[in-house]
Amino acid sequence: MVIDVGAGTYKGGITLPAMRGYAQDDFIKIVGPNINHPTVPAVVIDKAADAAQTYGIRAFDGAYLWLEDIKFVGAFENHADIRRNSYLIWRNVHMDGQDVGTNGLSIQQHCRYTVLGGIIENMLELGISEHFMVHRSFDSATASDQQLIIRNCGTGFQTKEACVGHLDYLNVEDCDTAIEFNGNCVTNVKGVTLKRNGLGIANVNSEMHNGQSVVFGTGADANTRTYQQIGVAGTDLTTLGWLDGSYARTTLAGHSPVITTAASFADATVTGTTTETNFYNFVGAIKPHRYTSPGRKFLVRANGKIGASALVGTYRLVLRVAGTLAVDVTIPAGTAANTRFAVEFEVVCSANGNNQRVFTTMYGGIGASNYATRTLVLDSVDSGIAVTAIPTNSADSVTLHRCEVYG
Repeated sequence: MVIDVGAGTYKGGITLPAMRGYAQDDFIKIVGPNINHPTVPAVVIDKAADAAQTYGIRAFDGAYLWLEDIKFVGAFENHADIRRNSYLIWRNVHMDGQDVGTNGLSIQQHCRYTVLGGIIENMLELGISEHFMVHRSFDSATASDQQLIIRNCGTGFQTKEACVGHLDYLNVEDCDTAIEFNGNCVTNVKGVTLKRNGLGIANVNSEMHNGQSVVFGTGADANTRTYQQIGVAGTDLTTLGWLDGSYARTTLAGHSPVITTAASFADATVTGTTTETNFYNFVGAIKPHRYTSPGRKFLVRANGKIGASALVGTYRLVLRVAGTLAVDVTIPAGTAANTRFAVEFEVVCSANGNNQRVFTTMYGGIGASNYATRTLVLDSVDSGIAVTAIPTNSADSVTLHRCEVYG
């Protein structure tokens, strides 16, 4: 079935029926006027056309969907939501969250998809989110200028829980984290290009192949950090793979795998106060005894944005563990309005018992870091994690879009 769509603006909330009983590989093809990547499509699915719709298009339970020369715009939670054994073919699809949309493509639960061309941009959280045994193919492209561009998102491409496939010639630019592999994923990163991101590749307990072909930007296009390994991740980035905070090969076996122990994907804003105030508070996120042998660690990550006005005073972001100050980092006064950033707190046991070294670093539009040694009691009861703010001027506003604890 082919649906030829004329140029114009349409409302979201499009839902495909399940297609069991149809001929195998019988796609519903939704196609706009034919153009070439990266030209902007003339067919626009706009959240503003029907504010009640929370998604642009949805395909569940075995649907076969072909999207070509279509654009999604605005504050959708998911511009495209694909789940449960469905199959998506993507040809020059554009998605613009306009800094209010949450996710571009969300695809999960035994789905397949292939991608050629298009742009995903300006998402608060994720450009593409894969979750649980998704099979992907980007090998229709044979060069970077043919393939998808993801830019100005919290995380450009995130894959979790046993997803597999190729990322041929994917381009990710100006994101807090360009690519995150998490939880037993296996990915071939042929010809991937990464420019001006806070972190190029985060590899958490996953396998990455063909890493020598990744193109990291240089000079003005350089990423703040190229590669971060956590847990028992593997990579064939034989030179870059052991730099920028990754562990040496000889010590890799001493570090246990990490998992997500707590997370929030809700916006949290602190303004109108100079009193220390919680962004997020996760009760019982840190289990006893796990972090009392050398090298064991947990990590807290958040993505945020300065408010609509430049900061008048300094603005501290603080990590507390069981109510005790672990480490803090200061955003300087004068930081420009709408500046995006990522902040990372790391707590590493430095000797047997309750002896820790704690670090924090900010990426993106703000460069700041801090370090301290602490004695945090982590061997008796579950401990909470809190990320807090201490503004020095009540007019200053900062929003965190999400926070995740790995341990």
